[in-house]
Amino acid sequence: MEYVKAKLNDQDFMQKVNSGVTFTLEMYRVLVSTLLILFVPQKCGDHVCSYSENMNAADNKLYTAGLFFNFLTMCLATIMYSIEFKRENRLITYLEVNKGKPCDNESVGEALTHLSEPRRNNIWKLDKQYQRAAYITMFFFVINTIISGCTVYNYYLDGQTTTTFITNVLFMVAKLSDVYATANTEPNVFYSAYLKSKVQYNDVDPDKYDTCQIENNEEHSNQKEDEDQKDTGITIVEVQAQQEHNEINEPFSNNQYKILSTSEIEILEQVREPLTRVDTVIDIVREQEEKQEDEKQEDEKQEEQFGVDSMV
Repeated sequence: MEYVKAKLNDQDFMQKVNSGVTFTLEMYRVLVSTLLILFVPQKCGDHVCSYSENMNAADNKLYTAGLFFNFLTMCLATIMYSIEFKRENRLITYLEVNKGKPCDNESVGEALTHLSEPRRNNIWKLDKQYQRAAYITMFFFVINTIISGCTVYNYYLDGQTTTTFITNVLFMVAKLSDVYATANTEPNVFYSAYLKSKVQYNDVDPDKYDTCQIENNEEHSNQKEDEDQKDTGITIVEVQAQQEHNEINEPFSNNQYKILSTSEIEILEQVREPLTRVDTVIDIVREQEEKQEDEKQEDEKQEEQFGVDSMV
């Protein structure tokens, strides 16, 4: 039971199941949308043509050409779907959907550096093959639709012929437009072909990280930080602050430190000197006040003593 729950919560597993089901349904779309001459109702004498009769081209060259392009387009679409399914599984295996990370071409390219070079090249190769297969299939689908339309309407049955033909064509048009949006992207933008919310794979699967590449990236990052530190002239200095009123030159009791730039140190020194002067002035004023107070008390004592002497 725990295994089943773990699988249901596994993003990779659920995406693969969804892709497999969607792929199976898509194959039906391929058949009815490419083999138009077989699946669109046509008139054979006084009855609706059967599948075997639709396959019989007789001596009609247009009909023969229509059947040829029907099966050729079906083969090309099947190849495209195979590459699409393989691409999707490869993306699910190596990448994942991370909504907390950016999805632009440069950011995803940076994330791909966590993969080994063969895996990165494999993803790019499959994505390029999918793009080419999509364009070729679109081209032949247009030709197949035109030839099949001309062929079918030579054996027009009734309104059902038009309805079925348009419906089947629209099946594939909707799919190919979706394929175009998925394939026509920047090199590092990988949209899902089966998750209909247009999920983009923008991060590397954690269990596929290339440890050697990670170490190289960390060394490069540390070197860059050291260079930045030298350029900005950062120095570690002890931050001094006022603990009590009019006391400014003692450090924090817990010896806290802060990283300050050279310019900040100069400003701190400039501020410290005036504050020291203010503290000195305050001390002088206090001394004068105390001296005046002592003189006043001494005068009062002398006056009292003079009064006592007068009475005597």
